[in-house]
Amino acid sequence: MITINLIPTNKKEEIRLSEVYIVIKNLIISLLLFIITVAIILLVSKMILQNTFNRIVADTTLTTRYGNIFSNDIKIFNQRLRAVEKIQKKYIPWTDFIFNFVNLVPDEVSIGTVSLETEAKNEEDNNTVTISGTAKTREKLLQLKTNLENSALFSNIDIPLENLLKKEGVNFNIKAKFNLKGLGQ
Repeated sequence: MITINLIPTNKKEEIRLSEVYIVIKNLIISLLLFIITVAIILLVSKMILQNTFNRIVADTTLTTRYGNIFSNDIKIFNQRLRAVEKIQKKYIPWTDFIFNFVNLVPDEVSIGTVSLETEAKNEEDNNTVTISGTAKTREKLLQLKTNLENSALFSNIDIPLENLLKKEGVNFNIKAKFNLKGLGQ
């Protein structure tokens, strides 16, 4: 088959340039559509990533906030626990003291008052007791003094001499130091 082209050469050149122009135009349009599609995908990806980032930051902030709240609660609890521990260290088992003291008082001796002064910082030095009462006889008062001296609870027992001058119906005031560590004995 024979092809005859009757179009003049300058028109042929125009047609060829117009075909090249159409191909380039289609290529540019395709490239622009591709770029627009990629841009839309990137924008959607950015929005998804931004939302995910915002959610993670919000969760982390809540976690940090709750962590700080729990941390503060734990600090407050620890402070209260230390305060309770301090109180327990200063605790003096007075019932044990009274039980042991009552066992030291002989019959026919009546205790009117027992005045205790404690210095919780220094258990051995500044704990004093003043015992006032009446004894039927001087011998019972001396027996009380001996019982106090033999006890691990008391030391430095001091009975004024005027308390020992009377033979019967003796009113007495005894001053002594007491040891809180002797309560368990």
